[in-house]
Amino acid sequence: MTTLVDEAVRHRWEKEYAKGSEKNYPNIELVRLEKWFFNNKPGKLIEYGFGSGVNTLHLAKCGYEINGVDATYGAIKSATKKLKTIKHLEPKVSLLRLKENAEKLPFEDETFDYAIIISVISLLGNYDRINLVLKEISRIMKPNAKIISDVNSNNSQFAIDGKNIGNHIFVNSGKEKNQEEIKCFCPDKPDIFRDIFSQYFTSVDEGISKSLIMNSCTEEFIYCGIKIR
Repeated sequence: MTTLVDEAVRHRWEKEYAKGSEKNYPNIELVRLEKWFFNNKPGKLIEYGFGSGVNTLHLAKCGYEINGVDATYGAIKSATKKLKTIKHLEPKVSLLRLKENAEKLPFEDETFDYAIIISVISLLGNYDRINLVLKEISRIMKPNAKIISDVNSNNSQFAIDGKNIGNHIFVNSGKEKNQEEIKCFCPDKPDIFRDIFSQYFTSVDEGISKSLIMNSCTEEFIYCGIKIR
């Protein structure tokens, strides 16, 4: 049975939040693309994997009505804390934790105008789960709704610190003792993920974002798409 969440990833990230590990700034490429691709026209938005809530907070400030889903209680706590700092934003955002063994998102068909899946795809770990998530996101998006997604490349830390087991999958054991072993999907070329993405969305633009900060490398392939009718 394929589920929406890899339980090993859920467990590792719960521990990360418990240690206080979280970002305090939105994804810079999302900030740019919201203005260019979403045209700064707020509507109903689904955020798959909202993490610490920094992207959620930014999009709420831009006026979007947001439903966010994530795998961890730590993400709920962190994002809720940020939203409470700006009271008038709270009514615009609804956050929920995906249940264990969830195979379907708890939303009706054709509900959302926009979707974002940022810093998540690589952590889905296998092709079946990636397909399931994209299929479910497509199901709950309106016709011609827009999506922004990304995937870490094999030049990112998940892959650099991991072991390549083939088919663009890397086993990552983390840098600390007793961390859960997780599988990460980190393709070497943009077309690897595009082939999956294009089953559900028409890709209208793609790009690459790369940074090297404090000996941590991040390289992402970024995709802007429109739901296929």
